[in-house]
Amino acid sequence: MLVIENIGQTLARNVRISVSPPLQTTLGAERAATLNRVVGRPIATLPPTRRIPFVMDVGHQLFSSELPKVYEFRVESDGPFGRVDPLIYTVDLEALRGSALETDSTEWSAHQIAKHLKRSADAQEGQSRSVEAPSRRIQEALERQNPERGADIGGLGSVESAVQQIPMEPLDDGDALA
Repeated sequence: MLVIENIGQTLARNVRISVSPPLQTTLGAERAATLNRVVGRPIATLPPTRRIPFVMDVGHQLFSSELPKVYEFRVESDGPFGRVDPLIYTVDLEALRGSALETDSTEWSAHQIAKHLKRSADAQEGQSRSVEAPSRRIQEALERQNPERGADIGGLGSVESAVQQIPMEPLDDGDALA
């Protein structure tokens, strides 16, 4: 990941980043062009702790390639009291060789997260479906109470009255939430 972040405690204005050599990636020329556009484009304001992440590469692909692994980033910006002295960061990706970033574990973790998100979305959809029938019954009871206004009934009393008219049924195993 390439992450642009304001680690200071004040608003950074007119942030300009340059990198040498130009960023390269195994993800293709279009991704490399996007990354270089990102670092070459001024950022008008960057609040404290604001992070702007970009996918740069896939760890094991980058480390098995002949692409540069050392980059020098120069960051210039304006702070609350004017121009800030340029900051120069040397990023040596070789220092990460042998770490989890060089293996497929990062991709596997993303896969696991996606799988859990899918299960969570499915559970939320099930919860939504489980309240549809009672909501519809409340709506119908409200309409029966005041047919000329439809279900546009205000007030907690009318809703409580409508709920009391709905027969309560125990949930079967298919309706129970896990």
